[in-house]
Amino acid sequence: MAKQFIEGSIADCVMALGFEKMEKCSLGAKYTDRINPMDKHVQLMADLRGFAPSPPAAQMFGNAGREHMEALRHDRVAGFSKNRMEES
Repeated sequence: MAKQFIEGSIADCVMALGFEKMEKCSLGAKYTDRINPMDKHVQLMADLRGFAPSPPAAQMFGNAGREHMEALRHDRVAGFSKNRMEES
């Protein structure tokens, strides 16, 4: 409908809204006839950080945060030390 309003010069600017209904158990595997694309990611996560008896999505989110913090901490500590030494 928004497209028709623009094409018909009824409006210069429109906002189109919509929604998508989630399926039951939408976090489960939808296609069982092929390899899940997340399998490699989950395996690597388990190899690097271990695998806890909790939802994999939460573990992936938390472990990504941990990895980011470790990388950022390294850069900030090195940068902070360098800047403090230059000020002296």
